[in-house]
Amino acid sequence: MSRLYSPEASILHQPADRGEDWDRNDYDERDFRETYGQYDAEGTSAFQEGGQDLSTVRLTSTHQTSDDEPVDLKDEILSKDSTKVPLPQRRKMIQSSSVGPAIGQFLVFQVPALAVTTALLILYLKNVSWNPTADQLGALLVAAKVHETLIIASLFNIVIYHIRRGLLGHHGIPFGFLTAPFQLTSPLYLFTSEFWSCLGSANMRSALLALIVVVSFILAALAGTSSSIIIIPKLGWRALPESMEEIWRSTAASIPGMAGYAISPSASVFPSNIDLSTVPEICTNASSRFGGSSRCPYYGLTDSSAALYTNFGDIGNWPDTVNLSISNTDLRTISYFSDFGYGQLTVATTPLSFVEAVLFSSSLEWNLEREDPVKIVADLRDANGDVITMKQPRVITQCSDTPDGVEGEDTDSPYYDFRLLRFFYPQFNFTVPKAVFQDALDSMTHVGFIDVNEYLPDSVNTSVAIWTRDTLYDEYLSICLVDARWVATDAWIFPFNAGSKIEHSLTINTNQTTTYGNVTNTGDDLIHIDPAWGNFLNQTFNSSAPGSITSNITSVFGLLTQYLNDDESLGYGTTYNHLASGLTIFLTDALATVPSRQAWRVEWHYDGPWKPDTNYNPGQLPFEQVEDLGDYALLSAGYYENVYSYSFSEITTILSWIVLVSHYLFVLVHLVVLCVHGGRTSKRWGRLGEVMCLALNTRPTNLLTNTGAGVRGSNIWGLNATVREMGTEGRVELVIRDGKASRAFYDHGMIQPDRKYG
Repeated sequence: MSRLYSPEASILHQPADRGEDWDRNDYDERDFRETYGQYDAEGTSAFQEGGQDLSTVRLTSTHQTSDDEPVDLKDEILSKDSTKVPLPQRRKMIQSSSVGPAIGQFLVFQVPALAVTTALLILYLKNVSWNPTADQLGALLVAAKVHETLIIASLFNIVIYHIRRGLLGHHGIPFGFLTAPFQLTSPLYLFTSEFWSCLGSANMRSALLALIVVVSFILAALAGTSSSIIIIPKLGWRALPESMEEIWRSTAASIPGMAGYAISPSASVFPSNIDLSTVPEICTNASSRFGGSSRCPYYGLTDSSAALYTNFGDIGNWPDTVNLSISNTDLRTISYFSDFGYGQLTVATTPLSFVEAVLFSSSLEWNLEREDPVKIVADLRDANGDVITMKQPRVITQCSDTPDGVEGEDTDSPYYDFRLLRFFYPQFNFTVPKAVFQDALDSMTHVGFIDVNEYLPDSVNTSVAIWTRDTLYDEYLSICLVDARWVATDAWIFPFNAGSKIEHSLTINTNQTTTYGNVTNTGDDLIHIDPAWGNFLNQTFNSSAPGSITSNITSVFGLLTQYLNDDESLGYGTTYNHLASGLTIFLTDALATVPSRQAWRVEWHYDGPWKPDTNYNPGQLPFEQVEDLGDYALLSAGYYENVYSYSFSEITTILSWIVLVSHYLFVLVHLVVLCVHGGRTSKRWGRLGEVMCLALNTRPTNLLTNTGAGVRGSNIWGLNATVREMGTEGRVELVIRDGKASRAFYDHGMIQPDRKYG
């Protein structure tokens, strides 16, 4: 019987590694025999030594491929591409004592990710804005993916560093952590027994390694989303890079029309108590009452031809929500909401009157000097430049459910009994002495203000109350409770839009603003209104009533009643809720003037910058520039453009930056660890295939018996894993132990720096 030989054996006469001499002293002879032995036809190994040098064995026999055509085995081997035949590997250095490899790895794996993050941070700190095209936005998505890849590579390098360090160190690592670096993009690893069983290793080193693994997996999972959110600029309104003051500063001149208002002290902008003492003297002086000062609470109401009054003729046909024009410039409107189905509810709000003045003048100035579209926003700041929250009045009125009179009107009882249904306020009954209404009954008006707080339940507080009656000679009274508050908002205008009006962010037709419990939980303080201040709004007109309105109507409340009693109006006629609605609108507009009662109009000057405007401020001025006031608030205009920009204004952006900064700090901690350990590092087992080769070249252990078909349970993953030199030939293996061995046994065969192993 002819004997067949393994063709692989013919490579033994060739230099190893394609040209480099193979030193047989560097290779285990036993392994050589096992690998390159000759096999007979029956498949039994029979290595033919024959006294030959093992390193120069040549095969000269033939290999019978058919019955009649013998082929020389040497020719067959030479006809094949010998470069595809696996050759014995050279020995390699596992660990270096030099800092060079550590520096190289840090530069390759860590610096690129940190460089991109640093560049992005600079963009955000500089608040860079631009208008990218669709293609540029698509390119930024690709850049975000690249950044994510760099971050994951960085995290991989950190985790594999600690895995290598643990394998080569005295204490080893839990076996389940061995493949953790290669699963960074799979968060499911954190929910497997491979990970959780490692936590049972009761030592600080394993706990720290577990912490590093968890942090790395979390950062890897969030890196892609965070990078995309941060790299893609957001479209939105952004403050102009230069303020109007900076734009005009080079002109060395004041800016005509660029107005602001200074209010001193700053705490008086939004008062919580309003009475006649808050009314400027110019408004109470009979000789100047018709001066029409915008600082007076009745300003705008004493013009009987105002657009506001023409709306009242149709009040019964108003929709649930409507915006009513009230200002001479037609920029400011009252937002009105009503629901007469249950509790006769009326809600109204409007921006402040001097906010309208500032936005109006700023719009004119911008339209004259610039052409690019902007959003002009009311900006309120204190003397230190800190933002004061802008607010505006929000008034809610709910009337009793007795439109045709109240109990006690036709009796000798000294009390009136009222009931409020559950709507804005909780449902309750209350009793008010008739004597409280005596002045109201004696007056020749249909509506007015009164204080009934002391007669209400302890759980209910009101700003003031409104009383109404249909006729002047009957005692049929109804009452409406008023809840007035200063509510935070933003106010702005788009000066280039046709028919543009001042807009605000306050919504009034939601449960948040139409339920007493929700309103009281918002923290907005209730405005306490003196009824005398409310009745002060009933001023004499400074012009005759228009058209169909009777010319003998001379007061604000009288004109309101006349409109609502006009048979030719489109409304349903006078009812107590319509009167209350009209007075709610009056009250809202009047409250909008209160913050300007102690305000001085100022103008920007290049050397001031803000100085009083002598054309608008009557009398002696207490300052030459706003800084002289000490404690003050300054209302001016802020200018915004709609562009793509990098800013920290969104919550998602802030959260994404937390992720990237966490990675940044994580890398810095890794750098400190590298320095503490002298930069000693390794480049081995950085690929999953290398780990498999290490495992395949390791002698079996009884601790892993019956695991070839899978691992059941978690005890296996909690075993201790180290890499050690086994034998005297420089062979390294993955050593698995159960943790019961002595410390000396763990230290046996530790890998030495700068030495080569096979």
